[in-house]
Amino acid sequence: MGAGIAVICLLAQVWGEVLPSSDSETEFVVVVTGRELLEGAYADAHTQFLARTLLPLGGRCVGSVTVTDEEQEMRRAFEYASRRSRIVIVTGGLGPTGDDITRQTLSKYTGIPLQESSEVIAEYRRRYGDRVFRPSLRRQAQVPSRGAYLKNRVGSAVGLVFDDGERVIVALPGPPRELRPMVREQLIPFLARRFGIQSSIESVTLRFVGIGESSIQSVIDAHLDLPSDVKVASTFESGRVDLTFYGHSGLAGIRERLRALRDRMLEHLGKHVYSVDGSTLEETLLQLLADREATLAVAEVVTGGGLSSRLTGAPSAPSVLIGSYVAASNQGLQALLESVESETSGRGLEGNEAVLDLARTVAGAQGNRWVLLVSGPEGRDSNQVTLCAGSAAQGFGVESVGFRPGRSGRQRLITRALDFLRRRLAQ
Repeated sequence: MGAGIAVICLLAQVWGEVLPSSDSETEFVVVVTGRELLEGAYADAHTQFLARTLLPLGGRCVGSVTVTDEEQEMRRAFEYASRRSRIVIVTGGLGPTGDDITRQTLSKYTGIPLQESSEVIAEYRRRYGDRVFRPSLRRQAQVPSRGAYLKNRVGSAVGLVFDDGERVIVALPGPPRELRPMVREQLIPFLARRFGIQSSIESVTLRFVGIGESSIQSVIDAHLDLPSDVKVASTFESGRVDLTFYGHSGLAGIRERLRALRDRMLEHLGKHVYSVDGSTLEETLLQLLADREATLAVAEVVTGGGLSSRLTGAPSAPSVLIGSYVAASNQGLQALLESVESETSGRGLEGNEAVLDLARTVAGAQGNRWVLLVSGPEGRDSNQVTLCAGSAAQGFGVESVGFRPGRSGRQRLITRALDFLRRRLAQ
């Protein structure tokens, strides 16, 4: 038995009388899977997000377990969570690789067989064409024969709902960019139908980029007089901050007061706010380009295609994002462009001039084609990369930013690149 689960099970036995057995159908337990969390590669942000998101709707998190993605350990976690609550939310392990075993393990644990969904296959065929016949993708179309599935508009792994009539276990994909919109758009309506949760909270949310939580808090302390019945919650991920003001819907004038707080924040920090309607940064940028009747081409080094992947998940991507170039080095990007463009003049150029030349090559002569380019470090030991954004008609801007290798470093760099494009579009 893994150490984490052993402790949880021991505490459940010792605290049997301390942990109350409630009949409330809106209590839930979170099971987070992934060996990398237990190895300290990154922290569990799923429990925080789920607890904060569902609490205003009447959903109360009464426990959370982090477990490695091994069948025996996962089953122990499911057993603990199922004893504690009628609603269990599992995150991770729904991907296409062999070590993504949440789907099969939950099927065995619940006794609910899996079956291929013709609706999911039809959606895969629309989005991925012939790739739908790949076994790895087709495996993700396996859904519970009793329960439901939750659509994933960002990725390929649908959410799974195992429902035996008494207990519901929901499995969500692990990547936050897939999990969070699925919770907001799919899970909450399901829980409303199944368990009758409803919002007793009024709230407004501002989404920030290019500024940290402490700086935002400083503005709140200096310029906002928060009423005692208004609360503040914030989440931070990859250089993006979501800030929410909320209060009970029964309070007199709460909606107007919340809007006034939102307007005050926009007055002081509006240049860092990219959304007040829940849109993602990617959705916001593509909509800004669509409003200009402009298109976007992406060229990226060191981000491993992550920038293009984030953008393609937005609904308007097919009409705005025309394509991307992904390379492992600046030289590789240069060679890639030379193979598809008739003229490239970048040989011998250095620094910003070389980056600008690459951007002009990607943009071509089309004045309304915007380019977002992330170059690689200029030296082996350099931790600086150069961003470039603009168009032939509007001109190009460059900015040098720090880069830290690794997953979190890449995600932060992607955010900084998107923010740079946002600021260029605002000029």
